[in-house]
This record gives sequence, C-alpha cells and structure tokens, in this order.
Amino acid sequence: MGDTTLGLTAATEAQCLTIETSQPLWALSADIIRGNVAALRGDGEIAQSLADRCERVLLSLGVHPMLAQVQQTRGVEALVGGRFEEAYDHLSRIYDPADIAHHPYTGFNLVEHLADSALRGGRDEQLAALTRQLGPIAERSGSPSLRAGLAYAEAVTAADDEAEGVFLAELEKRTAPWPFPRARLQLAYGAWLRRQRRAADSRPHLRAAISAFDALGVTPWAERARQELRASGETLRRPDDARHRLTPQEIQIAGMAAEGLSNREIAARLFLSPRTVGTHLYRIYPKVGVKTRAELARVLTAAAATS
Repeated sequence: MGDTTLGLTAATEAQCLTIETSQPLWALSADIIRGNVAALRGDGEIAQSLADRCERVLLSLGVHPMLAQVQQTRGVEALVGGRFEEAYDHLSRIYDPADIAHHPYTGFNLVEHLADSALRGGRDEQLAALTRQLGPIAERSGSPSLRAGLAYAEAVTAADDEAEGVFLAELEKRTAPWPFPRARLQLAYGAWLRRQRRAADSRPHLRAAISAFDALGVTPWAERARQELRASGETLRRPDDARHRLTPQEIQIAGMAAEGLSNREIAARLFLSPRTVGTHLYRIYPKVGVKTRAELARVLTAAAATS
C-alpha cells in the first residue's frame, strides 16, 4: 500500500518480537522492510546501509530468495535519487531467472518502479520486452498488483492519442486499498495533462496525488507532484503532520494514549513497563506541541483528517 509510517511501525514491532522469540532471520526481514521504507522516504544513506548489511548476512546464510527485497531497496533508492539506469539495473535483476536475486512474486509488486526507471533511464525497449513476458503471467495468475503495474506501464508508455483512455480506464479500477499505486497513476495522468497544455484539468489529479503521498510519507513522490502542480500554475504547501516527528514506537504509544488507554494498559499491550510508557509520553508531548492526553488526541485526529 506504500504506507511508510505503518510499515516502519510494524517492522519495529516485528523486530522486537523476533528478539523476544529468538528468531534472528525474521529480524533480518524486518531490517529489509526498514530499508524499503527508507528508500521510499528518500533516506538514501539509511537505505543503502541496510541493504548492504542485509545482503552480507543473506549471502553468508545462503538465504537467496530474500535478496530480491534487497534489490528492491537499492532500486527504489536509486530511482528516488535520480539514478534511473542504475535503478533499472537493480530492479531488473529480480525478473531474471538466471540471477541470484530472482524472485517472480516480489517482481509482481515492482512493475511501476521498473517502468519509471526505464522511461527516465532510456530503457524503453527493455521495458517493453519484459512487460510482454509478464502479460500472460498476469492473465494466468490474476495477480492484482502485477495487473495494476502492467496497466500503469501501458499508460505511461502509450502514444498521446491513446494515453488518456488508458489512464481513465485504469483510474476507474483503482480502489481505496491501493492508495500508493492510485496516487502514482494520478501523478502520471496529471503530468500528462499538463504537458498537453490542459493545466486546469491536471490540477485535481495532482492535488489528490499530493494528499495521498503526504499521508503515506513518500516524500519524494509528494515533492515531484508539487513540482508538477507548480508548473501548472498552482502551489500547495506540505501539511505539518505531527506524526512525522515521532519514532515508530512513539507513534504506537501516542495513538493508544489518544484512544484513552492508561499507561498500564499501553504497557501491557507493548510488553513495556508503565514507567517506560510514561517516559515516552514525556518525550512525545513537546515533539507535537501538547501537554495533555486530550490535546494529543486532538492533534492526532487533526493529522489523520488532513491525511
């Protein structure tokens, strides 16, 4: 879904559980997810560091299927960093059966990243060849993510006289459980409309994309959508979401406190001591500019509403 705040919170919780249950391989999986989140957020140094460390461990253990997610982290990090050919090289390894990082099902979720890398890195022909191979697989498997990715690739590579029909047809299909892919499609459609000198038509799609990207915490995509909106003659400021100032564990504790749970109840759910929960709240309040649980609840509710 592209929700980096939820993903990072879940990965952090998972890592704690792996330590408590002595399952180090799953701790590594949590680190890979943290790397994916860092890449999506534009935290390149963290993403690269986690990818390198996880790859070393996976190779030493011979756990090769998980290498695909390492390549995912590297590919998205390079895409966000504007190194499009490098991004394509990283991501395309996942689709190559002869490559040690090959994993077909991981590839089902990455076609949109691959398409953006190919189009901006001059790999149009390679992308076309790969999507032709994936088309029959999408039909046989019925994979929603693969079919959505191929539809996105079709839309962004379509000729101008066909593009609008493809964009509109796919936007009709996208539903709420897929916010990130839908927002990417709205961004691509809005950018296409602007290039067609239809600035007024482009703005609603770009605004919707910005709102979704901000809510998901995928800052690089939000900034690109803002650039397109500015180019159309309109500016939209980034909202100040208090949740962005909190760590994953602080987000969990703040959310429970805002729901009315006591320190003891929060501690029982998170396997912490009530005193530790109190210490966290002591740090959370000044970060979001509040002094009480009631104020915290109002701030978090307002942040969720603007998302």
